[in-house]
Amino acid sequence: MRYSILIIIILLSITTNAQSKVKHYKHLVFRETPFSEIKGRIEITKGRALKENNYKLTYNELGKLILVEYNIGGKLISTRRSGMLDGNRNLMPKTSIEYKNNTEVRTFFDEYGNQRKNFMGVYKEVYSYDEKNKKVGLKHYDDEEKPINNSWGIYEYFWSHVNDSDVSEKRKNVKGDFVPMRSYYHFMTTLYRFSKEGILQSMNNVDDKGNLIEEATGVAIDVPVYDEKFNIVSYKFLNAKKVPVVGTFIGAAGGIVKYDDNGNVLQYITIGLDGKPMVGNREYVFRNYKFDIYGNVKERVFYGLNKEVVPVRDIAKVKYTYSKEDPSKLFKSEYFHTTLKE
Repeated sequence: MRYSILIIIILLSITTNAQSKVKHYKHLVFRETPFSEIKGRIEITKGRALKENNYKLTYNELGKLILVEYNIGGKLISTRRSGMLDGNRNLMPKTSIEYKNNTEVRTFFDEYGNQRKNFMGVYKEVYSYDEKNKKVGLKHYDDEEKPINNSWGIYEYFWSHVNDSDVSEKRKNVKGDFVPMRSYYHFMTTLYRFSKEGILQSMNNVDDKGNLIEEATGVAIDVPVYDEKFNIVSYKFLNAKKVPVVGTFIGAAGGIVKYDDNGNVLQYITIGLDGKPMVGNREYVFRNYKFDIYGNVKERVFYGLNKEVVPVRDIAKVKYTYSKEDPSKLFKSEYFHTTLKE
């Protein structure tokens, strides 16, 4: 009898280990490149996930991520509700991941379960791996399996592994031309330095020999700083001599980010070399958010240097109202198109 019980326990253990594993997080670690793994930040319990917005990450028996779902109580919701600096740029409410023949295929679904393009205009992403199981490339496709540029003008990524943690990246569009990392951020060959945990430590603009070079505004390095929860709390720009500078598309020296305990961004501040708020190339200096108890953005406002509300693309303020009976449902969006006094 004892042996029978022991066998049952062993079988149950094997079955459990073979099953998929699920984790819930309030947010995802911010990603600058699609090379970075999708990682959660601020893990929560299954009980909290029934009552709060969360990213549900499902892993297969080998520990590989196979499903990403942004939801509350099992109901898919728009990732736009999570605020800024979330690692969801090329995801959707549901992102399915399949592994086959040295490839990783990602497809995307809206909150209603319909397959769609992701927020970067891509219907399907196909990642490639080498014989050592290292990620070396990515191609984008539309719903007819035709090559397509994403919203940054990139069709294909090429990744070369410099060492165990650092990766060099190049990109091409559908015409075969090499293109920058963003249509508005002109790093060409980019060296990404990662921690042992796979967290980005710096982005470096380099030449073909790996030497630092400055883009048009004098920036060669972009350096993020994290807190213990992997929230990005600040970032700064350096030139090729590793001296802080003002530059890039934001026209500032960097930024400071403030969070609540759940990792929601409450305020983003553009700063100068002295670490104080400054007006850069954007209309605003402060970008403020408010959230409800579920984790939904309920208000977004842009402020100038003197804390005056300023319009961005003709919108000064946005308010969101959600159903009290079902927080998964957005009830109303209000857009304020004139400068407000507060």
